[in-house]
Amino acid sequence: EREARWAAAASIAHYATVTAFEPVFLNHGFEAPVQSIHEAFLRGDTEAMIGAVTPEMVDAFAVAGTPDQVRKKVRFYDELADSLALSWPSASGGLPRDEEDAYREAVLDVFGH
Repeated sequence: EREARWAAAASIAHYATVTAFEPVFLNHGFEAPVQSIHEAFLRGDTEAMIGAVTPEMVDAFAVAGTPDQVRKKVRFYDELADSLALSWPSASGGLPRDEEDAYREAVLDVFGH
């Protein structure tokens, strides 16, 4: 669970550096963490970027945890959406390619090929 949440935080930190996504973060009240992420980005400090992502941000923007936790949270969205597009943490968020591959396989294992 901890590793999955860290990987989700890495993706969230990456998106928090993209100007087009800033309103989404600000509308959820994440001004301070986004500012910290931006400052860390400008210093080239990836670990600090990821560390600035709060648990609340992970809960708001990701589904991360054990397979059972992920299934349970995704079931919550069954009543809110007609469909879901699932993805996994990616190398663009700072993960090594082999970890991205492992997360992709985990999503496929949990939700079927």
